[in-house]
Amino acid sequence: MARRGALAPTRRGAQEIELDDSFWRHARLIPALAPRKSSVHLRIDSDVLDWFKAQGKGHLTRMNAVLRAYVYAQQNGPLPSAAAPDPKRRRPAKSAAAVIREQKKTGRP
Repeated sequence: MARRGALAPTRRGAQEIELDDSFWRHARLIPALAPRKSSVHLRIDSDVLDWFKAQGKGHLTRMNAVLRAYVYAQQNGPLPSAAAPDPKRRRPAKSAAAVIREQKKTGRP
Protein backbone atom coordinates (compact mmCIF):
# COMPACT_ATOMS: atom_id res chain seq x y z
CA MET A 1 0.00 0.00 0.00
CA ALA A 2 2.88 2.34 0.75
CA ARG A 3 4.26 1.93 -2.80
CA ARG A 4 0.87 2.88 -4.25
CA GLY A 5 0.57 5.85 -1.91
CA ALA A 6 -2.58 4.38 -0.36
CA LEU A 7 -1.46 4.92 3.22
CA ALA A 8 -2.90 7.86 5.12
CA PRO A 9 -1.42 9.21 8.35
CA THR A 10 -3.29 8.33 11.54
CA ARG A 11 -5.36 11.29 12.65
CA ARG A 12 -4.43 13.03 15.86
CA GLY A 13 -6.31 11.81 18.89
CA ALA A 14 -7.32 8.53 17.23
CA GLN A 15 -8.15 5.81 19.73
CA GLU A 16 -5.56 3.06 19.97
CA ILE A 17 -6.85 -0.48 19.83
CA GLU A 18 -5.08 -3.71 20.68
CA LEU A 19 -5.60 -6.69 18.40
CA ASP A 20 -5.40 -9.75 20.62
CA ASP A 21 -4.84 -13.37 19.63
CA SER A 22 -8.58 -13.91 19.23
CA PHE A 23 -8.68 -11.33 16.42
CA TRP A 24 -5.80 -12.96 14.53
CA ARG A 25 -7.22 -16.49 14.96
CA HIS A 26 -10.41 -15.45 13.19
CA ALA A 27 -8.85 -13.10 10.64
CA ARG A 28 -9.21 -14.05 6.98
CA LEU A 29 -7.24 -12.79 4.00
CA ILE A 30 -9.53 -11.27 1.38
CA PRO A 31 -7.78 -10.83 -1.98
CA ALA A 32 -8.29 -7.54 -3.76
CA LEU A 33 -10.69 -7.69 -6.68
CA ALA A 34 -9.28 -6.89 -10.09
CA PRO A 35 -10.78 -3.78 -11.65
CA ARG A 36 -13.54 -4.64 -14.09
CA LYS A 37 -12.89 -1.77 -16.46
CA SER A 38 -9.82 0.08 -17.65
CA SER A 39 -9.55 3.76 -18.34
CA VAL A 40 -8.10 4.57 -21.77
CA HIS A 41 -7.51 7.61 -23.91
CA LEU A 42 -9.01 6.96 -27.32
CA ARG A 43 -9.11 9.20 -30.36
CA ILE A 44 -12.38 8.74 -32.26
CA ASP A 45 -13.62 10.42 -35.42
CA SER A 46 -15.82 13.38 -34.51
CA ASP A 47 -18.79 12.19 -36.54
CA VAL A 48 -18.75 8.80 -34.80
CA LEU A 49 -18.60 10.38 -31.34
CA ASP A 50 -21.33 12.88 -32.29
CA TRP A 51 -23.59 10.05 -33.44
CA PHE A 52 -23.20 8.14 -30.16
CA LYS A 53 -23.72 11.31 -28.12
CA ALA A 54 -26.84 12.14 -30.13
CA GLN A 55 -28.37 8.86 -28.93
CA GLY A 56 -28.53 10.30 -25.43
CA LYS A 57 -27.01 9.66 -22.04
CA GLY A 58 -24.81 6.57 -21.78
CA HIS A 59 -22.91 6.99 -25.03
CA LEU A 60 -19.70 5.52 -23.56
CA THR A 61 -21.58 2.47 -22.31
CA ARG A 62 -23.08 1.96 -25.77
CA MET A 63 -19.66 2.34 -27.38
CA ASN A 64 -18.32 -0.32 -25.01
CA ALA A 65 -21.24 -2.62 -25.95
CA VAL A 66 -20.43 -2.21 -29.65
CA LEU A 67 -16.78 -3.06 -29.01
CA ARG A 68 -17.78 -6.04 -26.86
CA ALA A 69 -20.06 -7.35 -29.66
CA TYR A 70 -17.16 -6.99 -32.10
CA VAL A 71 -14.82 -8.94 -29.80
CA TYR A 72 -17.50 -11.62 -29.36
CA ALA A 73 -17.93 -11.90 -33.14
CA GLN A 74 -14.17 -12.20 -33.65
CA GLN A 75 -13.89 -14.92 -31.03
CA ASN A 76 -17.11 -16.84 -31.73
CA GLY A 77 -18.29 -15.89 -35.20
CA PRO A 78 -21.02 -13.37 -35.95
CA LEU A 79 -23.89 -12.88 -33.55
CA PRO A 80 -27.12 -14.52 -34.70
CA SER A 81 -29.31 -12.09 -36.57
CA ALA A 82 -32.77 -11.44 -35.13
CA ALA A 83 -33.97 -10.49 -38.63
CA ALA A 84 -33.09 -13.88 -40.10
CA PRO A 85 -33.53 -16.56 -37.44
CA ASP A 86 -32.02 -19.98 -37.98
CA PRO A 87 -34.89 -22.28 -38.98
CA LYS A 88 -33.38 -25.09 -36.87
CA ARG A 89 -33.67 -23.00 -33.71
CA ARG A 90 -36.95 -23.06 -31.81
CA ARG A 91 -36.22 -19.93 -29.81
CA PRO A 92 -35.59 -16.58 -31.49
CA ALA A 93 -31.96 -15.49 -31.73
CA LYS A 94 -30.66 -13.35 -28.86
CA SER A 95 -29.96 -9.71 -29.52
CA ALA A 96 -26.41 -8.43 -29.11
CA ALA A 97 -27.52 -6.60 -25.95
CA ALA A 98 -28.94 -9.84 -24.49
CA VAL A 99 -25.70 -11.68 -25.24
CA ILE A 100 -23.69 -8.93 -23.55
CA ARG A 101 -25.95 -8.97 -20.46
CA GLU A 102 -25.54 -12.74 -20.23
CA GLN A 103 -21.76 -12.46 -20.55
CA LYS A 104 -21.66 -9.90 -17.73
CA LYS A 105 -23.74 -12.17 -15.47
CA THR A 106 -21.66 -15.28 -16.10
CA GLY A 107 -18.29 -13.54 -16.50
CA ARG A 108 -17.62 -15.57 -19.67
CA PRO A 109 -17.20 -14.26 -23.23
